[in-house]
Amino acid sequence: MRSTRAVNRRVTAELQRLGFADTRPGHAALLGNLDMAGNSVTEIADRAQLSKQAMARLAVELETLGYVTRRKDASDARALVVCFTPLGRRLIRATVQVVAGIEAELTWKIGARAFTTLRSALGTISEGLAG
Repeated sequence: MRSTRAVNRRVTAELQRLGFADTRPGHAALLGNLDMAGNSVTEIADRAQLSKQAMARLAVELETLGYVTRRKDASDARALVVCFTPLGRRLIRATVQVVAGIEAELTWKIGARAFTTLRSALGTISEGLAG
């Protein structure tokens, strides 16, 4: 959807303005599907509906940038677990603040009632598409 791309570009631009200059919209596929305690590359890929190979490449890129670390899974030596670094946690906190700011701006532009209706409709669409 065009609106999703617009929001992703806006979030990325705000994060870059806040000092996370090396972030890009594609990073959300991993970062948005990674639990704070960490997950396997396979689990993150499944959540993002990407191939394990694509997610592994993204994990290497984000590790190089310092946002995540990769380590062997203690219970399955074949699997890699991805975890946030302190910098990655700061990025996530900044992202939450940026999104809250965008939501506040949209609420101001279209009104609280319309924004609540929009969120509800998007949630219904998301649930309907998920299964």
